[in-house]
Amino acid sequence: MNWSKVLIYFIILCALGAWVFFFEIRHKGEKQAQEEKASQLVALDKENVTEIELKREDGGIIQLKKLEDRWVLVEPIKTAADQSAVSSLIISAQLAKAERILQDQDVKWAEYGLERAPVSVALSSKDSRTQLFIGENNPSKTSYYMRVGDDPRLFLVADTLKNALHKTVFDLREKSVLSLAPSDIERVVVKINGKETEIARQGADKWMMVKPEEMRLKASVLNRDLISLTNLRAKQIIDEPNLSDDQYGLTSPRASVELSGPKAGQTLIVGGPVKEAPSATGDSDVYVAVKDRSNVYIVEGKPLKAFSPPDTHALRDKSLVSFNLPDVEKLQLELDGKKWVAIRKDEKQWTLEEPQKISSLDAWSITSILWELKDLEWKSIAKGDLPESSGDRGQKLVASLYLKGQNDPTVVTVSWKASPHESEKPATDKSEGVAADASASQDSSAPSEPVRNVPASTKHTPVPELVNAVVDPHEEKGAVFQIPGSFVTRLRNDVERIVAKK
Repeated sequence: MNWSKVLIYFIILCALGAWVFFFEIRHKGEKQAQEEKASQLVALDKENVTEIELKREDGGIIQLKKLEDRWVLVEPIKTAADQSAVSSLIISAQLAKAERILQDQDVKWAEYGLERAPVSVALSSKDSRTQLFIGENNPSKTSYYMRVGDDPRLFLVADTLKNALHKTVFDLREKSVLSLAPSDIERVVVKINGKETEIARQGADKWMMVKPEEMRLKASVLNRDLISLTNLRAKQIIDEPNLSDDQYGLTSPRASVELSGPKAGQTLIVGGPVKEAPSATGDSDVYVAVKDRSNVYIVEGKPLKAFSPPDTHALRDKSLVSFNLPDVEKLQLELDGKKWVAIRKDEKQWTLEEPQKISSLDAWSITSILWELKDLEWKSIAKGDLPESSGDRGQKLVASLYLKGQNDPTVVTVSWKASPHESEKPATDKSEGVAADASASQDSSAPSEPVRNVPASTKHTPVPELVNAVVDPHEEKGAVFQIPGSFVTRLRNDVERIVAKK
């Protein structure tokens, strides 16, 4: 092989690549950017714009000002502006391009509706003022004639530009009904027909209902509903409502939702439906107001459904025990006369101390058990005492979770009565046990889940379909829960599998 020729070919290839990059790609890209910039009708920096004035076809004038980096409407009303809508308006003007230049000079502006243009937009900064005038349609009705400030040229622009600049007061005003972020809310009080429901945050991702009864709530569901509520946007705003005849249903409102936190608080008052204007979802739009404001808003009714009244069944957290997996430092299980003790070594390793010493366990061996506990949901709840196992006809599982920052463990105790015939088939009588017999505070409305087909160890008799459990400590003191017996079977197989692998 002639290496000198290879080197020459390589140098030629590099030279061609450099030529393609610098002249074909980079040069053409720079040229295209320059052409696009030259085609723009307005030279302004979006961040420097401090005032905007719009003239509409109906003769109305809209004025906006930027105060402390926030846009506000000053004419025809004084109110907060929709920041994204104003930003979009400025960008539309900044990127305005001409389809064609029809005339360079000596334009008779009146012939094109530009002597006194029906639509105009003026953008002012500290040192300059740029004005766009939009006149009449061209004969094909697809474009508009435009004039830019004192520029002598006549431009033809797309109708989309006029639509982007021809805004109403409602388009440019703030349409958010509430000004709270979900993360700022720590307390929710819903009042309906004299009845009060109170919900309180008890940690970064933990919510409790404290009235009319105490129960743990699903943080994911409540946070989702709060996001929908705080993102509520007005479809229409009535600035000077006549409240004397209660046409909005706000004199005797059907509900109120008080949202409060350490920074601020607001109360949403829910009035009657807007019967003549149902929303696209089929729900009637609703009149609402915010306490200490004079406006009445028309909003979509669907986001309010979660709070009028609160859906206790959907909100209730049916997790038997609530914890974060990284917080578990030690797990202890007592089952079938054996004690299993696992201690966290680091993020990826655990050690098994009992029933035998295993100095290094893969984290998944223990986290799979922890996930079983975390995902476990009860089927029904009652008040009473957990029956103690007795003799050969009683069995028990005790799971103790030692959590970071807690002196005492969280203990889950599961108990069930064994039957002489359990070796033949699992018991299916859901009435057996305290949780099924008790009538007070029982919640059995949740649909029954299919039991996962997990084969039981041949060393043990089957577990009943439902078993009783208590948790200490738990927000609902004295509660006895019914949980799927398949959980015990899966847990039994998990711990036996750990030793079998070793």
